[in-house]
Amino acid sequence: MTKQEARRVHAWLHSIRRTERALENLRVALDDLETRYASPPTWMRSLKEVTVTESAVDTSKQEAWAAFLEEYPARKSFLQDVIRQHERKLEAWRDTLEDLRREDPLAAAVVKDVFYFRIRPYEAVWRREAVSNTTFYRALNFGMKFFFETLPHLFAWENREKIVKKS
Repeated sequence: MTKQEARRVHAWLHSIRRTERALENLRVALDDLETRYASPPTWMRSLKEVTVTESAVDTSKQEAWAAFLEEYPARKSFLQDVIRQHERKLEAWRDTLEDLRREDPLAAAVVKDVFYFRIRPYEAVWRREAVSNTTFYRALNFGMKFFFETLPHLFAWENREKIVKKS
């Protein structure tokens, strides 16, 4: 694993907590969008008909509602796609961490402490796990390499020729 690939793995592992929060926010946004669509303004007679004419109702409100109805399918589709991407990312994190836990429980604990719980300084992690700093760094490097090798499509795209040749 090159330094650049290690940086990618490091950044991806650090992004997991933000991804969880983003997923929550995206679900709220989708729910808000569907709620808005399901409850049209009180001056609307029909969801399918939006007439943009001069009337007692302000035209800009009618135009805004018409624009919302027009954008609704695209917005909903976009939010659903991003939600699926985030769910797949979190599923990959959980599955890979569980596989790592089966193979090397210390490496899994170190990766989770360092990247998920963000315990700093690293000395606190190796004291918590009751290991030497050498053992800690071996476990950390093993965990990062495990993620790199288990999820090559995320980290090693530039080196895909090497991956194909190894297989």
